[in-house]
Amino acid sequence: MLLLFALIGSFFGLLCQSALAQSAYPANPIHLVVTQSPGGPSDTLARLVAVHLSEILKTSVIVDNRPGAGSIVGTTVVAKSRPDGYTILLNIAETLGIYQTLYKTLPYDLDRDLTGVGLIAASSETLIANQSLPAKSLKDFIALAKDKPGQFDVGSAGVGSIMHLSIVMLDREADITLTHVPYKGAAPAITDVLGGHVQLAFVGTPAAVALINQHRVVGIASTGSARDALLPQIPTFAESGFPDFKVEVTYGFWAPKATPKPIIEKLNSALTETAQDADFRERLAKMGFVTRSSTADEAEAYLQAQVKRWRPIVKASGATAD
Repeated sequence: MLLLFALIGSFFGLLCQSALAQSAYPANPIHLVVTQSPGGPSDTLARLVAVHLSEILKTSVIVDNRPGAGSIVGTTVVAKSRPDGYTILLNIAETLGIYQTLYKTLPYDLDRDLTGVGLIAASSETLIANQSLPAKSLKDFIALAKDKPGQFDVGSAGVGSIMHLSIVMLDREADITLTHVPYKGAAPAITDVLGGHVQLAFVGTPAAVALINQHRVVGIASTGSARDALLPQIPTFAESGFPDFKVEVTYGFWAPKATPKPIIEKLNSALTETAQDADFRERLAKMGFVTRSSTADEAEAYLQAQVKRWRPIVKASGATAD
């Protein structure tokens, strides 16, 4: 009986300690893991969010860049971290979804190791072209591509990237044949469009804004559900005759799977407050992003929807990775 009472006392003691830790959260700095190098869109967004989270949660939020293997290195760091709310992940939902099919094996399991915290922002892609391309609209380009199948090179940020799969989607939906040219990131793809080494490329709209407005490249069409506020002159794919061609790059937060619900709720509340801040929304708009907000469950559901959406497209591309 004494042993039984001791075990019960120990159990309730642990519960009380856990409850106390959760109620005191956050008592330490939070590490926000970003899967890209400093200076890119993910890093810029993370640092802006970190400022607001620090103010709301009354603790330091440290941006921790962990680039490598696409986004796998940083994602794995969080997936294997202690589920205490002090290590969280900023990543692109579509990328996480694509990797589930693209990679034969991953060092983490989405269902077992990660849980949604909330969405925060999204941007579209834009199909850009060298100034010398005879076609200046999507309709004209498709007509040109049908007349000359396989003769147009289109750059992307790499095999299996959202940009690559957008090329696959365009091939399928427009019944054309484009030649995919993968690069190690969007920057070299843009450089080669400017230099005429490839005729076109899919790139993130934030990276395309200045190039298009300075007339250095031609904006053919954007993948958003509406025209981008910074590029109101560029029609969407939907407007250009492809109503189902909508692709967004959606940034969200994830935490280790066993993170207690009260901590997830506190983080989600801080993200929601951040998304509602007028200054935050204005700064995001100037960067080419639109604000997103969701519950933790909605973020998780969105990720699962991306796994399902991209699976057949990845398989149609023939792309695989180890």
